[in-house]
Amino acid sequence: MMYKMFFNNSFKNSFVCLLLYVSASILLSGCDFGRRDKIYVGNGVNQAPYRATSRPYQIKGVWYYPQQHYDYSEMGIASWYGPGFHKNKASTGEVFDQNKISAAHKTLPLPSIALVTNLENGRMLKVKINDRGPFVPGRIIDLSKKAAELLGVLNSGLAKVKVDCLVEESIALNSGIPMQPSQKVNFAASADKKMTIKTLDGKPATTGSKPTQAPQDTLFAAYEKTQLVPEKFEQGRVQNYRQVYIQLGAFAKQTNATNIVNKLSKLGRTFSTQIQFGSQPIHRVRMGPFINAKEADIMLQKLVKMGHQDVKIVVE
Repeated sequence: MMYKMFFNNSFKNSFVCLLLYVSASILLSGCDFGRRDKIYVGNGVNQAPYRATSRPYQIKGVWYYPQQHYDYSEMGIASWYGPGFHKNKASTGEVFDQNKISAAHKTLPLPSIALVTNLENGRMLKVKINDRGPFVPGRIIDLSKKAAELLGVLNSGLAKVKVDCLVEESIALNSGIPMQPSQKVNFAASADKKMTIKTLDGKPATTGSKPTQAPQDTLFAAYEKTQLVPEKFEQGRVQNYRQVYIQLGAFAKQTNATNIVNKLSKLGRTFSTQIQFGSQPIHRVRMGPFINAKEADIMLQKLVKMGHQDVKIVVE
């Protein structure tokens, strides 16, 4: 009887701890309730093939968890890279060419095709995601120099963008590349020297692969002959109402949110908004809006140096 009581209590305690952990993970993730869960495994139709690049990987002590599907849409800040990485191996194994249209993403399946929309000028461009990055706080995609030029990001360095993974194009791209899960690749050709951002759930992976020799470029010969990524952009409507904020956190207790607001208000307009998560009210704290992406990026780097590691840039 004592053993049974102990077992039941232990089970209840474990369940409560698990529930608290899941709730805390949701709160610390920034409470982007409008977006789909990025660790959703797919519906079978948009499922991505499993490869070496699908495994969790670690950059400067931080673990990342690539998603196993093409279901992805997010707004945020884009940057670009090129000099210093030109002709280096990308995470897929092909040679990175800054004069071709490509991009780096932390968790999208590799390779895949995404539509990047510059929300500041309306330009839309299909890019091939073939690398990992950007490993800089507040940025969601790193464009090649050519892609940045076509999207009008080259001179400014940063821009508000929307990134949508294209399912049909990504499936077509992968159907011609016979990469095996056993092949090891070199992650993070564009890794930043100071890595400070966190993973989606903060949990270390149980397995991972060290950077090692990458697959040969011949695996991508079929892709180079396709027109999945035409070297031109489409002009769309400029959406001037898009605003940039820095999200500082989300709290169950209003006093915690108020403390953050009082602490950081001297740096700029900081405010708390109550939103509903089921039956639980959540107090979300943001700073802004900022005039442009570059201004928000400067402030975010300052906040990171102050010790606020979970902050991020949001565009809406």
